[in-house]
Amino acid sequence: MFKRIHHVAIICTDYTIELFSFENPPERPSRPEAAGLRHLAFEVDDVAAVATALNAKGVETEVLRIDEYTGTGTGVIALMMAQRFPSAHVDAVEIDELAALAAAKNCLNSAFADRMSVLYSSFEDFTATLKYSMIVSNPPYFVNDLKNPEKRKEIARHADEGFFDLLLKKAAEMLTEDGLIWLILPVKQAESVVVNAVLQKLFPSKIVHVYSDQTKASFRQIICLDTHGYLDDAVYKYFDECDEIWHAGDFGPDVAEKLKAFKPLKGVYGNIDDKEIRAEFPEHLRFNCENVAVWMTHIGGYPGKYAPNIKREIYTNPPKLFIAGHSHILKVMFDPKINCLHINPGAAGQFIIEKQADFSYAKGELSRLLRDIGIAAKIVNREVNKAGLVDILGDAGTVNIQGEGQKKLDVFANTQFISALTSGGECCIVATEEEDDFVPIDSPVSKNAKYIVCIDPLDGSSNIDVNVAVGTIFSIYRRKSVEGMATLADVLQKGTEQVAAGYVIYGSSTMLVYTTGKGVNGFTLDPSIGEFCLSHPNMKVPKDGSIYSINEGNYVHFPMGVKQYLKYAQLSLQQNKVKNLVKENEELQQFLEENRKTLIKEAKLEAQTIIKNANKLVENTIAGIKENQADKVATKQLRQDLQKSLVQHQVKEEKKPEKVVISTTAIEVGDWVQLNNTETMGQVMEINRGNLVLALGDLRSVVKKDRVQKISNKQAKKVVQSNSFSGRMSEAIGNFTAELDLRGMRGENAIQEVENPETLPDADIKTEVLTQSLKFPWEMIYGPDNFIWFTERAGKISRLNPLNGVITLVHTITEVTSAGEGGLLGMALHPQFSTNPYVYVVYDYGSGNNYKGKVVRFTFNNGVLSAPLVLLDQIPASSVHNGSRLLITPDLKLLVTTGDASAAAQAQNTNSLSGKILRLNLDGSIPSDNPLPNNPVWSYGHRNPQGLVMANNRLYSSEHGPDNDDEINLIQKGRNYGWPNVEGLCDKAEEKTFCALNNVVEPMLTWTPTIAPSGLTYYNSDYIPQWKNSLLVVALKGSRLLQLKLDESGTKIISAKDFLQNQFGRLRAICQSPDGKVYIGTSNGTNDQLIEISAR
Repeated sequence: MFKRIHHVAIICTDYTIELFSFENPPERPSRPEAAGLRHLAFEVDDVAAVATALNAKGVETEVLRIDEYTGTGTGVIALMMAQRFPSAHVDAVEIDELAALAAAKNCLNSAFADRMSVLYSSFEDFTATLKYSMIVSNPPYFVNDLKNPEKRKEIARHADEGFFDLLLKKAAEMLTEDGLIWLILPVKQAESVVVNAVLQKLFPSKIVHVYSDQTKASFRQIICLDTHGYLDDAVYKYFDECDEIWHAGDFGPDVAEKLKAFKPLKGVYGNIDDKEIRAEFPEHLRFNCENVAVWMTHIGGYPGKYAPNIKREIYTNPPKLFIAGHSHILKVMFDPKINCLHINPGAAGQFIIEKQADFSYAKGELSRLLRDIGIAAKIVNREVNKAGLVDILGDAGTVNIQGEGQKKLDVFANTQFISALTSGGECCIVATEEEDDFVPIDSPVSKNAKYIVCIDPLDGSSNIDVNVAVGTIFSIYRRKSVEGMATLADVLQKGTEQVAAGYVIYGSSTMLVYTTGKGVNGFTLDPSIGEFCLSHPNMKVPKDGSIYSINEGNYVHFPMGVKQYLKYAQLSLQQNKVKNLVKENEELQQFLEENRKTLIKEAKLEAQTIIKNANKLVENTIAGIKENQADKVATKQLRQDLQKSLVQHQVKEEKKPEKVVISTTAIEVGDWVQLNNTETMGQVMEINRGNLVLALGDLRSVVKKDRVQKISNKQAKKVVQSNSFSGRMSEAIGNFTAELDLRGMRGENAIQEVENPETLPDADIKTEVLTQSLKFPWEMIYGPDNFIWFTERAGKISRLNPLNGVITLVHTITEVTSAGEGGLLGMALHPQFSTNPYVYVVYDYGSGNNYKGKVVRFTFNNGVLSAPLVLLDQIPASSVHNGSRLLITPDLKLLVTTGDASAAAQAQNTNSLSGKILRLNLDGSIPSDNPLPNNPVWSYGHRNPQGLVMANNRLYSSEHGPDNDDEINLIQKGRNYGWPNVEGLCDKAEEKTFCALNNVVEPMLTWTPTIAPSGLTYYNSDYIPQWKNSLLVVALKGSRLLQLKLDESGTKIISAKDFLQNQFGRLRAICQSPDGKVYIGTSNGTNDQLIEISAR
């Protein structure tokens, strides 16, 4: 007898759909009530049902005084949330002005006034600056109905077509990873919202039915949407023979109790689980099963990218089986380094996923692609069923590629399928009957996707007005090309190369039928839960039939062969029936005989298999014992090696950083020096432990630092050009230490005392390309809506979602003239963007002598820019040296940098706008405290200032020099920065005179050779601690990111480090998010990219 092998089911759960009566509403497990949670309530009308559902725990609360005023539902809900969650901040968004005033008064008079805000705005116009852990709403629910003549009731109860799509999309963007959205809706509208929510990856975790009394049907539903807690009923079927269930975290509501009632359960808590789950299940669980060491946790990473908190232990004490949840993608990987199998169970659930096992190459992409098609089909089904009730019938006024007139439903269905396939990320091209050409999906994820979808989004739409069934037909191919944008050759494949095909029939019963070459399966849409359920498994066409279907109205046009076949079919029906009866009897006898033989044969094979498996088990057991002994030896050695490393690391850490002093006359790479007591001069090529490698004519010589003196670069160049030098000198190595990271930099105030560069910690960063195929992105701003706003020089303003790389075009300024370095350049957002949605830009326009720059303010509303207001015009522009960085200071002043526009002398003319930093009020007027009366000039003498940032009440800029002396400047009111009379420091006789007479400020830092510093930001986040209190500057010519460490006063740069050198080419723009991530933009002219920098 052999021991039965342990049978285990390993799962994560994603979402759940359950129905409850209002008499005993379920309780959503409470979230940890940590400080900093934010809740949002908006546009509420009917209050009572929501109050009962959300306050079902009977929390004892203070009695509030509420002004009785119709329409203050938002305020009431907000007060309830503040009572229920004593550590949360609550924002109330109210569309009705009078109601907003009443709600604000109620909140102000409450005990929660210090953590409540009331905003008068529609949800469409509301811009969130932070993520919310919960959103509660009773939105307007009458869509395309006769509107109430009373304006305030119309606002509260009526919505336009598409409102709920926008509601769900914005809510999904505003929620934290474990956030919830609660909605109360009429039953009919609730069903539609559930279907739409799936497109935004929101799933109903609770559906509470609300009744006016027990004898009547439900008239409202309270829906809770999130992304976790799903437990498919199929779990009970497929896991019935399991001995145990292991759950890798993120249980969601009620799942643990259901699983425990079904099978013995082991589990760990996930990041969305509440305190009850965390009290019952640990974060890490290590145990043995069948002599296999198992480690299970929720966030653990995978081979090659283990999570930091488990990396050390998994290498020093590895399990044989490592299970980590969190990711919703199934992964099974072997780590040969530690002889461990890694499993990420993904999300348990759908029939499509079960069929992946039929394909050796399947990794889940096709399953998700079919799911996306199913989601779009649900949306189309909803509109088809409303045909005749809303304006969806009739012609769209266009034709498709076949020359057929398009119907409105054709266009709608086409849009829905393209949208679903685009957002899904598994399709690189859509070829649709409604488009003249194939539609490439140009996103960082989709462009390298495996699959191509050919589709007729809605076949037969012209018959819908006579209630004839219509449908969707689709075909799926694997692309031929390996990566990058797919081409027409990927689309034009033979039918035999399809990997899947199917159709959807819309009607009284909506069906999805598909095949992947391993049988045909049919699914029927259950409208009560919004899911396709398997109803017709393994569908087959009968070998012989008694029915044929053809349009006999066209009989006269049929070929003779078809006509003859129809005659034959009509005459043979009765004869075939008799033959079929005889044949079926013969087949039954044959089947019984074959079945008897098969049973005998299978019994013999089963016995042989049992013996073979038993022998194999013995062999594996012996091998396992040997392997275990070898593992013990290897583990012991690994521990010894690790101990040695730790000891060495501790010794290194005990060494205190040395301090070195570099005087203001320190010799740098690129300087010209003269040998003491000689006329021999050379240029410093390298500094190495106190030795200077000099270029002396065509030779390289090594001399000691104290044997030379620094001289004027320009004077030395002239002397060397008229003299030649030959010979070789060699000196012993000295004992001089210099800051190598600062080679090529100079600054009287900048570098006085620095840490030895070898002891400075390096920031451990990683990069991810968020998007590409851009052309000269110039400005980047991390907006209060958590999108990256950016400009492109040709005139585009766009928003990038950093979570998925999706770009939304906001506006194209057609007046822009992009010439050389000119075009659409700087941009700034109003600091109070939610109440003052203003976007400020500076751009060049015109041509020739009339090529000018202007500063314009736009208003952002409903996703677009409008109402342009010119604040400043007639700024001299050129194909080079345009400056054009914008910055709004904390005192709400607008700063504008301008270049000399190739007219250098104008930089010293305070009546010219060229070569300046200008200061305006936000309406374009001139501030009264500017240094010159009725003049926008704040500072002058600039050549081409490219970066501008304010930190700790100090203003810093980066500036391009000619072929020497790029600069970092500390900008002061009314001061002169020297150009064109001074290049860099005041270190020549004529420059010193000019500086003394003209109040010139020397730069903090200069570069020779030049690096073309551009975008500038100040970093002070704990996210990358090595960068705290630093200026971050990106360089065009230098093709790198530089960290310039400031001293405590912010007036000196004490060290510098390079990052990303030559990895992405020319770098122009930089910004950072509130959580400390940094974003940069390239300026290569072709295939420019926006890149995220995060801590590794």
